[in-house]
Amino acid sequence: MADPLSANPQTLVDAAAAGLNQSVTSLVGALPNLVFAVVLVVIGWFVGNFVAMVLKKVLQLIKFEPFLEAHRVEDALGNVKVSNVFVQLFKYFVIILFVQQAVAMLALGSLSEFLGKVIDYAPKLIGGILVVVVAAIVGELAKEKVLEVHEKEDYMKLLGTGIKYIVVFMGIVMGLDTLGFPTTIITATFVSMVQALGLALGLAVGLAFGFGGQEA
Repeated sequence: MADPLSANPQTLVDAAAAGLNQSVTSLVGALPNLVFAVVLVVIGWFVGNFVAMVLKKVLQLIKFEPFLEAHRVEDALGNVKVSNVFVQLFKYFVIILFVQQAVAMLALGSLSEFLGKVIDYAPKLIGGILVVVVAAIVGELAKEKVLEVHEKEDYMKLLGTGIKYIVVFMGIVMGLDTLGFPTTIITATFVSMVQALGLALGLAVGLAFGFGGQEA
């Protein structure tokens, strides 16, 4: 076998030139697609911001935040406004739709395939977050409804908080399931914990009423 180092220098130069020429040709061929992809991403950014602006106005018109305040669930996400979360989720969902099309246009082989898989996962992530946000709102609403029965009793506060976290946990499980994570073991474990806590709470309430009756 011939030693590559002892090859004709002219042959090496020709091979390098051919490789460089092929790379330049591929780059020039991909340049129009790259330009269109960048333009598509920019358009997606503007469309996403426009959708966010429209949705924000709609939520203001329907008095979404005052509605949450009236039902005492405006703090379902802590100090973060629920309406702002919805707006941002829909904004980036729209942008990602455009990014998906831009990546598909690049036709960069395995790199495009990898980027495509990453981008395709993003809408599922947004959907999972949306499920958790809705669960947090529903959980907070359920808690407030329980507290309306008898807010001053400690066991009712405990019951309301417990129901809230159960609903939130269910939302997290649904969100993980949306992302494709296996949730069977998590669900089974949580059901066992809820059953144990329910039994303990029932026993505590029973004892509280029993002692209260004796004192009366």
